[in-house]
This record gives sequence, structure tokens and C-alpha cells, in this order.
Amino acid sequence: MADKVLYCQDELATGIIKRNGVWETSRFQLERYTIKFNDDYTELDGFDNVTAPNETFNCNTPYLKKNMIKCTSSSFQDVTFIFDKITKRYTFSFITPFSYIENGSDTSSLSAGTCKAF
Repeated sequence: MADKVLYCQDELATGIIKRNGVWETSRFQLERYTIKFNDDYTELDGFDNVTAPNETFNCNTPYLKKNMIKCTSSSFQDVTFIFDKITKRYTFSFITPFSYIENGSDTSSLSAGTCKAF
């Protein structure tokens, strides 16, 4: 079996951001990703611009739904990609603990979109 390479495009992107010392909701720039699942959907690559370079996400099938894949960053447990193998739709969340709670400068975000096979 071969790796599954997909081209993914955000359709929605939102989150919280600190502007001039005030936290508010914000629209985020829509992103594109080229991702690659291994043959059994247990590993995912392609988010080097979001997490650590050359990082592999660990994936599993949650909630007994065979078409759903949940992948979590191995370096950042609060970065999650959830993908439906049938509809090719996804959500991608980046929830940083150094954001709102600690009044930091980083931000948390949530995006959603669709992937297409290469």
C-alpha cells in the first residue's frame, strides 16, 4: 500500500488574538496544506509550518467511527487534526496553553476545510 497524499484548503479559520492588549475573536488567514498519511492512517506529516519541522502526528480512529481519523502532534498535545476519509473534510485546532490563560502573546485557532487527492 502507498502513502495517501492530500491537498487541503481551509474554508473557515477563527480564533482569539490579543490586539493592543485586548483579547478578541478574529478571522484568521485561510491556509493550504499538503499532507501525507501513511498506508494505515496511523501517521500524518505536513504541518511543518505550524509545529516542529519534520514532525509526525500520531493518529487513531476515535469513537468507533471507521471513517474518522484523529491525529495529534507528538510535540504539542494541543494541536489536533481530525479528518473524515469519506467526505475529506477536516478540522484543525491549535489550542496553546500560553495564550489567553497566561495572558501571553500566542493565540489559539480553529480551522475547517476540505482535502482533495493529488
